[in-house]
Amino acid sequence: MKSRKEITVMIALTLSTLALMVPNTPAGGGCPTIECAVNAGLAKQSIPKESRVGTVVGVVSGDDRTIFYYGKVNRSPGAPKPTGTTLFAIGSITKTMTATLLALYDKRGLVHIPPGNPRVGGPATLLQEVLPPGYKLPCPRKAITLLDLADHYSGVPKNTTDPDPTVARLYKELIHCPGCNCFEKPPCSACNPPGSYEYSNYGYLILGHVLANVAHAQTWSELNYSQIMQPLGMTDTNVKEGYTPAQDFGGRAATGYQKNSRGKPFVPNVQGPHGEDSPAGGLWSTPNDMMRWLVYNVSPLAPDVPTAAKAELLSLLPALHYPRADGKNPGERIGLAWQIVPLEVNSSRKVIEKGGSVSGFRAYIGFEPALKKGVFVLFNYSVENSDVSPVGRTILLNLP
Repeated sequence: MKSRKEITVMIALTLSTLALMVPNTPAGGGCPTIECAVNAGLAKQSIPKESRVGTVVGVVSGDDRTIFYYGKVNRSPGAPKPTGTTLFAIGSITKTMTATLLALYDKRGLVHIPPGNPRVGGPATLLQEVLPPGYKLPCPRKAITLLDLADHYSGVPKNTTDPDPTVARLYKELIHCPGCNCFEKPPCSACNPPGSYEYSNYGYLILGHVLANVAHAQTWSELNYSQIMQPLGMTDTNVKEGYTPAQDFGGRAATGYQKNSRGKPFVPNVQGPHGEDSPAGGLWSTPNDMMRWLVYNVSPLAPDVPTAAKAELLSLLPALHYPRADGKNPGERIGLAWQIVPLEVNSSRKVIEKGGSVSGFRAYIGFEPALKKGVFVLFNYSVENSDVSPVGRTILLNLP
């Protein structure tokens, strides 16, 4: 149970979040229709039109919900256009689901993440407290909290170096810092202590797996599906191995196409993400389910809302969206997985967003809850280091 002080802080947090999201600039965009805004966004693509495969754009604008479908699910002759049930890899958008699990278990009292910024309301749950028995963190990492993992302040490297990252091997890599000891000053360079921003896929792998340990669940993916996806009606969002034969993963999954350098052809990626990458970027989803995730975040008072479980999830939104810490770039703030950034240079409008990138796929979701506007974008083609956020932000900027 949270203390009176923590409840007071949470109320202040909610009010601060709402204040952040109220824009000082006009809400209207530069387009008379939603389709016009989508076209303006798609014009921002960095990949030539002849190299594109399939594209899906979903938009929430007030009470309107619209999904646009373009291209094909693969490059085969006669391949169909994507539909609402086509499966796309969504990459790091998965992290927003893992962060929602963290917020849910904080609400239920299984772990603790202090509200607000700076970190107030008591210390966050230490990572060491929720690791399985037998794993002891080295000194530079003893201070890592679950909140540090969620907002990329843990000091854990961006990626694991293990080519076969099972859960046990991930834990072993985490506790292994060659040559480190408790008395070294400055701290051992092989294991950076928490306290500064460094985007970390590895950190989210650890976060997801320890939440499964806290919940006594067999896997993170089963926990995420039962606690987050099913209550929101997102039953087509899962890891590759989680789909039943009746759900026909192979028949519905788009093929991703990756181009790693200029002048080379696009190469199909028939596997996509799978296995222990789950909590950081391993989910697949459909346009229909991505619209449900967008509506959950941007328009929670929509008519299709509460069952009891969904109402509990809706109560987490202020904590998830609150800008807790500085991000990598000037003006960028970090919530629980979500990034809060200016919609454009020198704009007072802020967008809450997250991008996703795995080989052959790019994804984006961004929204302005105070304006009831949001967008998601799905591509089944990509060029190394290509960024989808200009597409999504331009659509938001131009929505009527």
